[in-house]
Amino acid sequence: MALIDPKPKAFPRSTAAVEAANGETPALTPFSSPPVSGEGKEGLPPLDPSKLRSIPEFDLYLFNRGEHRRAHRLFGAHLVEGGVRFAVWAPNAQRVSVVGSFNNWDRNAHPMERRGSTGVWECFIPHLGHGLYYKFAVQKKEGRWEFRGDPFARMLQNDNNRTPMFVETYYEFKYPKVPMGDKFAGPLNVYEVHPLSWRFKNGRPLSYHELIEELVPYVKYMEYTHVELMGILEHPYVPSWGYQVIGFYAPTSRLGTPTDFKRLIDAFHREGIGVLLDVVLVHFPNDATGLARYDNDVHLFECPIPERRHTPWGTSYFDFARNEVKSFLISSLFHWIEEYYIDGFRFDAAGQFHYYEFSSAQKYEDFLRKYGNCHNPEGFRFMQSMNWAVKQEHPETLLIAEDSTIADGVTRPVEHGGHGFDLKWDLGCTSHMMKFFRAPFSRRSAVYNDLTYPMLYHHTENFLLPLAHDEVVHMKRSMVNKTEDLSDFDKFANCRLLYLLQFGYPHKKLLFMGQEFGQKSEWNAEAPLPWESTWDHLHRSLQWYVKRLNEVYKYVPAMHQGDNIRNGFEWIECQNYRHLILAFLRYDREYHDLVVYLINLSKQHFPEFRLGVPRAGKYYKVLDTDAREFGGNGHNWINEYEAVSHPAFHHPYSFVTNLLPLHGMLFRYIG
Repeated sequence: MALIDPKPKAFPRSTAAVEAANGETPALTPFSSPPVSGEGKEGLPPLDPSKLRSIPEFDLYLFNRGEHRRAHRLFGAHLVEGGVRFAVWAPNAQRVSVVGSFNNWDRNAHPMERRGSTGVWECFIPHLGHGLYYKFAVQKKEGRWEFRGDPFARMLQNDNNRTPMFVETYYEFKYPKVPMGDKFAGPLNVYEVHPLSWRFKNGRPLSYHELIEELVPYVKYMEYTHVELMGILEHPYVPSWGYQVIGFYAPTSRLGTPTDFKRLIDAFHREGIGVLLDVVLVHFPNDATGLARYDNDVHLFECPIPERRHTPWGTSYFDFARNEVKSFLISSLFHWIEEYYIDGFRFDAAGQFHYYEFSSAQKYEDFLRKYGNCHNPEGFRFMQSMNWAVKQEHPETLLIAEDSTIADGVTRPVEHGGHGFDLKWDLGCTSHMMKFFRAPFSRRSAVYNDLTYPMLYHHTENFLLPLAHDEVVHMKRSMVNKTEDLSDFDKFANCRLLYLLQFGYPHKKLLFMGQEFGQKSEWNAEAPLPWESTWDHLHRSLQWYVKRLNEVYKYVPAMHQGDNIRNGFEWIECQNYRHLILAFLRYDREYHDLVVYLINLSKQHFPEFRLGVPRAGKYYKVLDTDAREFGGNGHNWINEYEAVSHPAFHHPYSFVTNLLPLHGMLFRYIG
């Protein structure tokens, strides 16, 4: 797999930079690439260290324009020559000062200076270094003082006050990023992990250091290409799964320091495993330790329109029309890409960038009557500019949208009018699959079409098919327990069919932790996975099956190269609702490599099932869900078949195989 060096790129000497250097008003394009003053400008003299104590005017101009991509290098707390520079955006504040362990939290000790009409406050405090605790004392209009956290904090103390810590986060990465050579034709198989509940030690979650020793080799052993980390951005409430963020620049300190987290990412890269970060840039909690009502009692980061303020979860939508909020959010992505070598992002609730959702039907109807539709035009434009910015400077970064709307163009490039994401979670396909497997076994014929319908639209976007955390909570049952009225043995056979079907569909793949070994209980974010169950034969065999499935997927081109090509997927049998049989073909990009899937979702036995195929010759059975090594009976021991000139299922050739109850097989054409 090709590797690249993801170090921050030196900015080009743009027209805007030249004009600013000459004292002229910069002319910026809507998607311009603004430089941080004094960085990467060839031919310009280096900045006087004393001037680093104050944010350059040009950077403030870009921040206020919503065009700054690296505001995190200027705002918050930064070590400069002789001390620490503090800066915060609080345009409605009457006064602001820096308080902390170094001045006994005295708000009169270090007042900050307002930078004109920019809304930015800053101050330089000499003789300070790393290791201090601090906050900003903000005086609101009515004269009341509040101690507020730093929106750009790189580490937050893990207590009720969530006090920012000024810590050294420099780490020299030893291994470069691991991008996909081809985002659409290459294998992408993601292990979704919530590190706070993956495994415990002495009654607590494993630390970043301990995850290096246990999680990294496990993901490597299981043959996943990527890991997606949930709940990393600092959040106050663990049962929120990390989706109520207060630290958009800070990895959770529950597991260690920012440097420890960088070591974990470096360890994944050492093993050739890409790291995806689960982020929330649509909303934030109404938590006093975060962004809520930061410098006044109404809104700053929040959407100012009352009907558009709150999400269905009771959190607040960001004000995407506010330029400074745009700079804040886009800079957060660049922070994780450049400072932490993150390979990509999964954007939670990405559909709400462009479409408002409501907590009740009444609120939805009231909104429609007043505004005519539920579209979020400001959020849509922000989403495009965000994706454009990342693609312009870091095209290797994967951008994955969790978008449950029916909007068109989610994975179409911004320059072609699309949203600009690389992949979209196919929640529709997941929903149809779960409807089939959650149905009582006796009703399977009635929901058979739920397994075939998603293939009518699979070519409209670049899809990823998730069997994610949302599917194993809130009484939806775990994957192995989806179909209740089965014996334990049949439940595991059923689960193996579910995974084979997922790997057969023309999507990239994702599986939530614990489901690879058949966790029976639903996921609990405050408890570890039941690893003791892997001592049981059926659980251990399912784990081995998932490993082999991952391995085959990675190395067989037809299983991933044809995801986004015309006729890369082709049905053989998709109408047999009486016998509950599915069969289909998958091709690689050159239509040379060919694999055939045959799946029996019933308890009927077909000892001489004739399967139609497009080519004569030999077909090798790559995977058999009934194999003894996977926890099955091992009743079909024939591995090689010869397709002869005997028409079947609209194909000129066919071969006969023994199709067992709840049985699936994967064949590869070998000529």
